[in-house]
Amino acid sequence: MLAAPAAGWFADRLGWRRPLVAGAFLLDALLLLSLDRAPAYPALMAIRFAEGAAHIAALTCVMGAALALAQRHGERAGAMMGAVGASIVFAVAIGAGLGGILARGGVGRALWGAAALGVLGAAASLWALRGEEGARAEGPEGGLAALARVAREDRAVLIPCVFTFCERLTVGILISSFALYLGGVLGRPPSAIGLLMSLVLFPFALLCYPFGKLSRVWPKSVMVAGGALLYGMALAVLAWVPPGWLPAWMILLGVVSAVNFAPSLAMVADLAGAGARSTAMGAFNAAGSLGFLLGPLLGGAAVQWAFAAGMSPRAAYALAFLAGGGLTVLAALLAVPPLVRLVRAGRTT
Repeated sequence: MLAAPAAGWFADRLGWRRPLVAGAFLLDALLLLSLDRAPAYPALMAIRFAEGAAHIAALTCVMGAALALAQRHGERAGAMMGAVGASIVFAVAIGAGLGGILARGGVGRALWGAAALGVLGAAASLWALRGEEGARAEGPEGGLAALARVAREDRAVLIPCVFTFCERLTVGILISSFALYLGGVLGRPPSAIGLLMSLVLFPFALLCYPFGKLSRVWPKSVMVAGGALLYGMALAVLAWVPPGWLPAWMILLGVVSAVNFAPSLAMVADLAGAGARSTAMGAFNAAGSLGFLLGPLLGGAAVQWAFAAGMSPRAAYALAFLAGGGLTVLAALLAVPPLVRLVRAGRTT
């Protein structure tokens, strides 16, 4: 959340993303290997904090480069940003399983595998981003100050940020409160919980690219707001879904989430200025990280309050799902008027 806007501003200010991306990947790899050598728990957390910053810095700069490419090829922007979204989600879905397989031989193997991927990312970036030079941003501010400046100058960029905040917040609720609901209320074993989570991720990843491509012909504003509305309603009623229907419901959540996410990325491409591409993508990533941070806290607070009020476990978790889903629905409804204004101004579709 802190490093994404700072890395985005620095990439826009410098103009060159290639050395920043490669350096962040290599630093990430080094810090991953350091995790297994931390002398104490506080040191482990400090290394993990720095590793998270290096990781999101690399991702933000890569997404900024993709955004610049999408803006140069406007007719393919939706498909390009959809492919970016799909690759991110596929990486999350595959990486969790790959890490588990590697860790059977000891946690060190998983860390070495992750570090090797970081080195591979650096090498691929050095090759793919050669000659990639973006417009340089003007202005003295850096980091969060630059993000605030972009927000002041063009608040339209905040609209896709709000949607990714809500989407990642609900993911935080799913991996915390929903997982506890499955285990504590429905009695599902860990393997079944993992399967249900994958039934959200894989349809999401598979459909990001086609929905991004469809945003060329379908209005992005309708897809973003409509997808968020459907996703929020589907999440809000999760506690009332019969247990036998949960696999199909997870697939539905993955599908409607992709309807929202891919066009949100394409909308950033529509709205970001030439000198603030990485800063805009940093805002997008920071908003998502903030949502992912607050999701488990919101779900946990709702469940704890419900237990203190004497509610049953099912009702307590239902309140958490209602909170996350209701917030997403509210964001979709509040975003309609500004989206209509942007469409009428010709800034997006």
